[in-house]
Amino acid sequence: MMKPSAVIINTTRGAVIDQEALYEALTTGGIAGAALDVLAEEPTPQEHPIWQLDNVVITPHQSGISRESVARSAAFSFDNVRRALLGEPIQSLITLE
Repeated sequence: MMKPSAVIINTTRGAVIDQEALYEALTTGGIAGAALDVLAEEPTPQEHPIWQLDNVVITPHQSGISRESVARSAAFSFDNVRRALLGEPIQSLITLE
């Protein structure tokens, strides 16, 4: 339902877009291009033909990684180790219960 000049961008989840339908649209002129930060199957096999398309840009799904986010994640993890050692409640604990 998109215009032939459209470029679709997916940075959320690979399953949001039917990858086979996308491939067909990209190869038949149904849409102009795609920018994909995620794919339906990850890792996507090297032999998948989507890798060969000139009208597709595929990036690793790492848009949230920065020096600041890595530092915050490390600080959060170390704080949880400290909490565990002191018998304090662990932040964001997920259990099967």
